[in-house]
Amino acid sequence: MRINLYTLILLNSIFIVVPAYSQATTNNISSAEFTKSQADKQLRNANLDSAVYYYKHAIKAISPNDDPYLLAKIHNNMGIAYTKKREIVAGIDEFETALEIYSELGNDTLLAQAYLNLAVMYKKSSANDQAMDYLLKCIQLSQQLGLQKELGASYNSLGNIYLDLGNKSQALNYIKKGLEQRKQIGHDFGIAGSLNSLSIYHEATGNIDSALYFAHEALIIKESISKPLYTSSTYTQIGTLHTKLRQFDSARTYINHSIFIRQQHGSKPGLAVNYTVLANIFSKQEQLDSAKFYLSQALELLNQEKDLQETQDVFELLYLVYEGQGKYQKAFDVLKQLDRVKQLLYSEQVEKRTVDMEVKYRVSQKEQRIKLQKAEIKVLNNQILIVILITIMVILTLGALFYFYKQVRAQRDKIESQRRKLDIQHKEFQHRTKNNFAMLSGIFQTMKEQSSNNNPAVVIDQIDQKLQALNLINNNLDQWATLNNNHFFMNLYLEELTYNTMLFHSIQHHQIKLDLLLEETVCSYDQMMLLGLVFNEVVTNAFKYAFPNTAHPALKIVLNQSDNATNLTVTDNGPGFNSNKITGSGKVLIGHLVDQLNGVFSYENTSTGVQFTLRF
Repeated sequence: MRINLYTLILLNSIFIVVPAYSQATTNNISSAEFTKSQADKQLRNANLDSAVYYYKHAIKAISPNDDPYLLAKIHNNMGIAYTKKREIVAGIDEFETALEIYSELGNDTLLAQAYLNLAVMYKKSSANDQAMDYLLKCIQLSQQLGLQKELGASYNSLGNIYLDLGNKSQALNYIKKGLEQRKQIGHDFGIAGSLNSLSIYHEATGNIDSALYFAHEALIIKESISKPLYTSSTYTQIGTLHTKLRQFDSARTYINHSIFIRQQHGSKPGLAVNYTVLANIFSKQEQLDSAKFYLSQALELLNQEKDLQETQDVFELLYLVYEGQGKYQKAFDVLKQLDRVKQLLYSEQVEKRTVDMEVKYRVSQKEQRIKLQKAEIKVLNNQILIVILITIMVILTLGALFYFYKQVRAQRDKIESQRRKLDIQHKEFQHRTKNNFAMLSGIFQTMKEQSSNNNPAVVIDQIDQKLQALNLINNNLDQWATLNNNHFFMNLYLEELTYNTMLFHSIQHHQIKLDLLLEETVCSYDQMMLLGLVFNEVVTNAFKYAFPNTAHPALKIVLNQSDNATNLTVTDNGPGFNSNKITGSGKVLIGHLVDQLNGVFSYENTSTGVQFTLRF
């Protein structure tokens, strides 16, 4: 076979380009996975700018076709990094990108998690309506899929939103539902979060003792699961509650625990909060130098973190400390600094409101796009429906025409098939009739040559018995035929022929012990006809010569197949025979019939009687 030059070039390109593309895809995924792992490490260590930098490079290293799941995880984790950086709009963008990928992939489990992440982001941006919308979607999907963890988190977040909105009854209801859900699956970290939410709820309602109880319960669980940073926030919460109860020694103990943990993990914003709380405790105890020291520590950290809200709280407390010490000049300086912080904070609040408005605007634009898409889809669906209805009508019409055509064709084929079948049956009938007459002619000729019996009645009986054997075949062909009607079950014929022969010789069932061992055996019509005549002759000999002088006559008939041959054995318990004196038409007839079967037979005396064996 000749192969031209272009074919060789094409094959060579396939073998080079396809593996190269596959290798490039593998390299892209490996590079993206490595860069993502670096970004995850920076995120865990709170190096948020570095984390975002690595996540962006990971996104550049991979295309959506390489590994969409990996791409979605990168966008999701970058959203978490932006959240911690308080860049809410950027965080929402990343979470929505991850949500779109999960939606296209049809992964409902990850889609539910994306709904939950977006809800948290919208809550941080004070877009509570949007947050509640995503939480309800997450709850609905989690209930359908049996996502107990996501369901518990959604209930708890929904409760916190209702608490922010001042709907305390709904807040308590959902926080408790979240707690029950998390207890069912044994999610210890989630249980601790729900207990913290209950503590905040009771603090908001003024029930400090209950708030303290739930905070302690949360602390026990967090300490058992070794989450130091999360434990530190609970220590701070408990210290703040003890401060409200004016239990200052206990408050300092818990705040110092939190400070120790946060110093170990380098959590600067948390340390600033702890120093401020500790300064407030010392201020209430009129230990103003200690209060001033911790406030200066808090200010140093807050200047690094640029947290204006906490800085304002620290300056207000520092102003009170200097005023309490009578250091009015310093108090005045702090007041001026406080004024600048308030101006900056106001600018930040304006910027935050601008961001919130941008978020709400984006949400409204998205909702308008969704409505427009739904309207377009509705119009398209109506058009598709019309096309479908027209198509169905055309198909039904064609189907009806085709059905009628098939019915007419089937009826015509049926008539033609019946005609061919009748033709075949007619030819078979002619063939079988011809064979039957030829066989009868041969049998009569043999009987004429070998018979010494001058009694016409006996001769007629012999002829009648053979005719009945042949007639039995024709009367039961349909019952004994195989599925293709080309062969017949010999075992059924021999069983029926045995009983008919007994009936012909007036032998009752109780007069003879009959043992039929007939295996399922098939043969052609001609073979069955020849074998039936042989069998009839052999069984008749047994009834005529073996049993008249036998006290307990017994007849055993065995039919089976082996080595592609059929075996028939007929054994009686008669007195036997003298082989030298066997003459007559019966033996000659059997010999002629066996020759036509291309078989061999034997008659022999046994210790119990006579055995006839035929193999063909």
